[in-house]
Amino acid sequence: MSQQRRHQRGHDLYMDRWHRKESLQRFLPVPVAAWMTQIDINCCEYCHLGGCLETVALIETKLIWSFDKTITVTENLGRRARLSGGIYLVEYQPTKPTHYCESCDRPDDVPGNDIEYFVVTGGTTTEQRTSVEKTPQEYAEWLWSLRFNHWLNECPNPAKTRMLHYPMRGGDDAPRGLPSALTASGPRPRSAAHSDLHILCVNCHPAPATTPATRDEVTCAPR
Repeated sequence: MSQQRRHQRGHDLYMDRWHRKESLQRFLPVPVAAWMTQIDINCCEYCHLGGCLETVALIETKLIWSFDKTITVTENLGRRARLSGGIYLVEYQPTKPTHYCESCDRPDDVPGNDIEYFVVTGGTTTEQRTSVEKTPQEYAEWLWSLRFNHWLNECPNPAKTRMLHYPMRGGDDAPRGLPSALTASGPRPRSAAHSDLHILCVNCHPAPATTPATRDEVTCAPR
């Protein structure tokens, strides 16, 4: 994966706006613009070894308590590609409330926030679709394991054998995450501490020029 962010707040919004029907209908008939459907895929896990770089799994992600999200198009793509690692929907729960701007509704970073746990739904095309809760430690190890079938059966790089036996855990001081809490009733209930907060960001409601912006005025990128 790309190990550095290319933009401070993620991708810019120019192409995000341009490809939508409201923009495309400037150049195409309105029905045609509406039929030009597309999605972006949140995560494409691939083999890092030279001479390979093949995709092993596709993942769509979302906040666990946000809008419902289907992965039909991503599943269709993964099925056609016969990905050895599978296709998944990964939902995640932050350790602190998510801040949203009341005007533009964009989320912003919260200092000290992290991910408390993940819920992974999906599998390979031959597996039954199931949902499993994972701690951050378990999730990190699971991401690495998505490459195993590829290294066993597909990858042309001889270093694949060494990768299969590489230690999974970090150093002695590496965090191990929280105990798994998946029960028959599904993921743990949402607590009041994780309620989303809606406040005005400094772009939608700027602070006076003489007053420094505070953390209550969460900064979001211009729309």
